[in-house]
Amino acid sequence: MPTYQYECEKCNFTFDIKQLFEEKSLLICPLCKEKALYRVINPVQFFVRGEPTTVQQLADKNTRNMGTYEYQDRVHTESAGRKDFAKFASGDKSPVPGMSPEKYGKLVNATPEQTRKYIDTGEL
Repeated sequence: MPTYQYECEKCNFTFDIKQLFEEKSLLICPLCKEKALYRVINPVQFFVRGEPTTVQQLADKNTRNMGTYEYQDRVHTESAGRKDFAKFASGDKSPVPGMSPEKYGKLVNATPEQTRKYIDTGEL
């Protein structure tokens, strides 16, 4: 038998009651006797034992399950990304091919209107 939570709109009285699925919802508040009662819908809570509970734990589990070639490709891709970022941070090149570092800096700091103008016309 499920437990339902009810709340009164008039006096804000809250209570829980066990009811069968077939039973109709209560309408009259037991405290103020007004017809202002409604059933509160709460999210269902559940816990899984032994399974990853955070995004990092899930990522670690996926990394452990990767094959050797997949793992090497991931490490290579991540290190290449760090090298590109290091070049950009030092001012050597823009991360966007064909765009100067100055123009890229303006685009990154642009307002939404300026960004929209750049998308439409190509000018900052």
